[in-house]
Amino acid sequence: MKRLFPLCLLIACLLPACSSGDSKSAANLRFAERDSLLTALDRTVANKAYYIEVRQGRIDSLEAAFVRESDPERKLKIGQAIFRLYFDFQNDMAMEHLEEMQTLAAGIADTRPDYLQIVRLNRISLLRFMGHLKESSELLDEVKRSSVSPEVYPSYLMERMMNYVFLYNSNSHSEFKDYYDRMAETYRDSLLMCSKQSQYVVILAERLVKRKQLNAALTALHDAYDTLDPCSKRAGTLAYNIALCHEAMTGDEEKAEYERYLILSAISDLRNGVRGYKSLPRLAIRMYELGDIDRAYHYMKCSMEDVINSSARIRTQEVSEMFVMINESYQQQALKQQRRISNLLIVIGSVCVLLLVLLFFIGYQNVQLASVKQKLSDANLTKEGYMGVFIESYSNHLARMNSFRLKSVKILKTGNLSEIEAFVDRALNMTDDQEELHRKFDVAILSIFPTFIEEYNRLMKVPEHNSGKGKLTIEQRIAAFIRLGIDESDKIALFLRYSIRTVYNYRSQMRAKAKDPKGFEKEITQIGLMRIPAFSRSFRQIFDVFKGFFH
Repeated sequence: MKRLFPLCLLIACLLPACSSGDSKSAANLRFAERDSLLTALDRTVANKAYYIEVRQGRIDSLEAAFVRESDPERKLKIGQAIFRLYFDFQNDMAMEHLEEMQTLAAGIADTRPDYLQIVRLNRISLLRFMGHLKESSELLDEVKRSSVSPEVYPSYLMERMMNYVFLYNSNSHSEFKDYYDRMAETYRDSLLMCSKQSQYVVILAERLVKRKQLNAALTALHDAYDTLDPCSKRAGTLAYNIALCHEAMTGDEEKAEYERYLILSAISDLRNGVRGYKSLPRLAIRMYELGDIDRAYHYMKCSMEDVINSSARIRTQEVSEMFVMINESYQQQALKQQRRISNLLIVIGSVCVLLLVLLFFIGYQNVQLASVKQKLSDANLTKEGYMGVFIESYSNHLARMNSFRLKSVKILKTGNLSEIEAFVDRALNMTDDQEELHRKFDVAILSIFPTFIEEYNRLMKVPEHNSGKGKLTIEQRIAAFIRLGIDESDKIALFLRYSIRTVYNYRSQMRAKAKDPKGFEKEITQIGLMRIPAFSRSFRQIFDVFKGFFH
């Protein structure tokens, strides 16, 4: 009960009517209040199992006291309390419990016949609630009015009245309906005459409603309701009847009040563990009319589960008819949502495909860009190497020319022809210069492509052995020219001072020694590019992009 108190206090605070103001503000206030109450109801529906467990705990406690009690009268009083808890909770168990009470009441019928009458009226009420109207009527007809004790007489009149009300609602023939209506009204009047009207305020309100005195009915109901805890079971019953009065009226404010008191009644019913309620199915229909299909479905589903568990046949028929209608709309809405989701997935899939194409295109462009950058880097490196060789060679050449000039002047001054002839022969000897040029060429190539020899040997079936460190073989020099983009044999022959035929033969021998003769010279042009694996790095970047996207 401590857990119920905060919500009860909240609901009690929400009960006063909206303060005066313009109609729009009042409507907004009512709408906000309704949303707040619906949220509270949603939480109550979600926690329904807890409230069922609480009610079952109360029943178990009373049943334990029932077993321990030895006095028949006190035991029957405990049994009556158990029956009331089972009545709108689990009809089958209520019927089983009546059998035990029947045995106890029969044992003290001589001294307290009223207990046997109470048990019989309980059975009549339960049979009617379970949908066995015929059996309930037959059993009620067996009860003689003269034999009913004064203490039980109001309950007898109540059962008579309720029996005719059920007959009126279940009969479609107008002649019989009028008769049942008159009989129900007769017993209603008799009940109110022989009892305090405050005890049967719901019956009084029903009579006032039939007489179109709706405001008087509301006044009577509110007078009783305002004195109760909003979360009590009786408050739930009164709230439901207040809602019915507002339903019979016209106007937006009356509709809002109808919804409000249905919600309050449903919260009270669920929090008291009631299963045979009427308010939640009616509220589900109202939510359906307002277009709130999700709430309507969940409220009706909750109602269907409870009436099935309570074994209330008449409630099952009522709820199942409404459930079929709401379930159909809910399934249609679910189908529409599924179609929308499918369309959205198609759009998302299309966007993903376009994104994949775009990513692959970007990746391809990155590969091309990396390749261009690599070529530019190689070209810059080659140019730097060429420039270094050129500067060094030109500087050496200038130094030699200056030395040659000074020495020539000195020798010419002596006039010694033999010494001049020997000097000219040594100065114009190209052998040393050619070897020096080859040496510098080898140094330049190996500085530009440090792994040239290793990569070249990987292309050959049998690796070549160089005569010295930092020195290339003739075939490797020819391959170096091809790597630099000079693949014409006549230009290579001019540099190496070989005949074109000799260079051609060397190239033929190189292809014959290669692992892939056809693609050998193309692979030569790729030497040095392996130092920067741009292609693989670019695709690794693409993979990282994909991984981040899907994450």
